[in-house]
Amino acid sequence: MPYKATHDLVVRTGSYTDREGSEKGRFENVGTVMKDEDNNVMLLFKRTFNPAGVPNPEHRDSCIVSMFKKDRKEAPPEPKVAPVAPHEGRQQDAMDKSENIYDDDLPF
Repeated sequence: MPYKATHDLVVRTGSYTDREGSEKGRFENVGTVMKDEDNNVMLLFKRTFNPAGVPNPEHRDSCIVSMFKKDRKEAPPEPKVAPVAPHEGRQQDAMDKSENIYDDDLPF
C-alpha cells in the first residue's frame, strides 16, 4: 500500500527580528507524516535531524515537533521561454575581435 504525505514535521530553531522590528520564529522542516489507504500513520524524519540540537532554554527532557498540513496546491508550471534568435553579426564581430588580442608580438 503506498503512503501519502499529509503533514510536515517542523521544529523551532530560534528567532529573528524582521524589518518592522517584530520578533519572528525561525523554523526547520525535519520530516513528514505519511498515511496509507487504511489510515496507518508513519513518521519519516530526515536522517540529519538530531533532537539534541533543538534549542532548550528551559532544560526540558523533550522538544516540541509541530505538524502542519501539506499544501495540496500544484506547483505553478515553469514559464515557457521562447528561443532567442542570434544577433545578426554583432556578437560574432565582437568575438572575432577578441580572438585577435593575443596576436601581438610580446617579448616574453
